[in-house]
Amino acid sequence: LNIIDDWIQWTPIEGAFQPVNQRKVRNLGFELKVEESILKQNDQEIKLVMRYAFTDSRIAKQYVNDTNVGKRTIFVPAHKLNGQITWKKSTLLVFVRPTYYSKRFDTVDNSSFVSGFLIADIGVQKSFKLNKSEINLSLTAENAFNNDYENIRFFPMPLRLFALGFNVKL
Repeated sequence: LNIIDDWIQWTPIEGAFQPVNQRKVRNLGFELKVEESILKQNDQEIKLVMRYAFTDSRIAKQYVNDTNVGKRTIFVPAHKLNGQITWKKSTLLVFVRPTYYSKRFDTVDNSSFVSGFLIADIGVQKSFKLNKSEINLSLTAENAFNNDYENIRFFPMPLRLFALGFNVKL
């Protein structure tokens, strides 16, 4: 439980974002994490990690207008669920990372919201030893299923993105 006094929040008002003092906001929630190795034999492993977060963030007091007291704060999803399943064999790692966000209100009176969304990243990593150095190469497809989504209304997030990584540990 968090009680926050004088929380300044950038709020969309008539098409422009303006700072609004919410006076007092109450945040209540919990997080849960489950991690399990499903298969572990020889030089391979399948591992599952799941995380769930619940957040109930509400306006407790306002300076000017108390009509929004008890309403959810904007841009804070009530539910977030993400996970990762990995398959590792020797120096090769393959993963899938799905993430779900529930709807988020985008007006202080909770009259409109941005829909929830599910996206997933898929990737592969390969490690090499070279002398005393370790080299990691990776290829990831972020938002692999090319879903349209927005965190803030009228600001679409990127579609599928391929990222190539190269990391050297000396």
